[in-house]
Parts: sequence; structure tokens; C-alpha cells
Amino acid sequence: MNAIWKVLNSPLVVVLIALALWPLLSTLSARYAWQNVVGGITGEVAGAYTGLKDTQVKRDRARMAAIDGMEVTAARLVAGRYAGRQKVIGTVKNAGSGTVKQVKMTISYFDGTGELIDVGSTWLGNIAFLKPGESANFSAARGYDRKAGQPAARVTVKVTNVNPVDDAAN
Repeated sequence: MNAIWKVLNSPLVVVLIALALWPLLSTLSARYAWQNVVGGITGEVAGAYTGLKDTQVKRDRARMAAIDGMEVTAARLVAGRYAGRQKVIGTVKNAGSGTVKQVKMTISYFDGTGELIDVGSTWLGNIAFLKPGESANFSAARGYDRKAGQPAARVTVKVTNVNPVDDAAN
């Protein structure tokens, strides 16, 4: 047993064993280091993304609340200036609690039997800002094929997007 121990404990055998195990040890240590680096980066990115996600959720909630606070009244169809054209006119009111800008409306056009025949959307360029309680008139044009198309008999108008203005910016 003593003779085997002397051979195994000799410097040459120790170096040979270390050289044989070196690739395995370096692979394991590199993998461990890589996992730590990737894990750290992933954690940092995930943390930043979570912060962005929370910010985006707050913005989306503010936008949805602002949309809910918008009221469309007196929307009606009128004849367009040219044949094959119709115009929708009405009033939009900010019944919410915050100022909004960039108001987008979606307009659904129906025939005399109540069937949907067309849908359009428009940004209201005449509204820079709409403060709580304020109203603004709007209009949107619709063209239809005079031969195959048909004029709409009624419309529905909904506000589908607004950008709330932060209170800090007011």
C-alpha cells in the first residue's frame, strides 16, 4: 500500500492526473461561470422589462379610462359634397377627469336593414387638446362606389383611442 501511495503521490502522476482532468474541470467551471453571467444578465433584463411592463400597464389603464370618459353625441349622416360621398358630423365631449389629445374615432355604417356595410376610422385633427368637460365638433367623410355601393342609412361612432395628457405636463 505504501508503494502505491508513493507512486500516486509523485509529482509526475499528480501532473498527469491534473492534465487528464483539466478539460473536464475547465468545462465545468466555464459552464458554471456562463450560467452565472447569463443568469445575472437575464435577471437584469427581466427586471428592466418588468419595470417597462408596469409602466406600459399604467399607460394602458390611463388610456382606457380616458376612452371610457369620452362621449359622442349628435352623430348623424349628411349628404356629401359630391355624388358617392357621405359625411358624418357630430360632437365629442370629454366627460372624463383628465385632458386628452389625439382623438381617434371608429365609424360603423349600416344600411336600411341594419346590416353593416362599411367601417372607417379617423383621427380628429381639429382637436389639439380636449380638457375635462369640453366638447368639440367633428366630421368624417365616406366615399362609396356609386354603381355597386350604397349610401349608409345610419351610423354609430365610438372613440377608440386617445392619448391622455399627464397631469404633470399641464
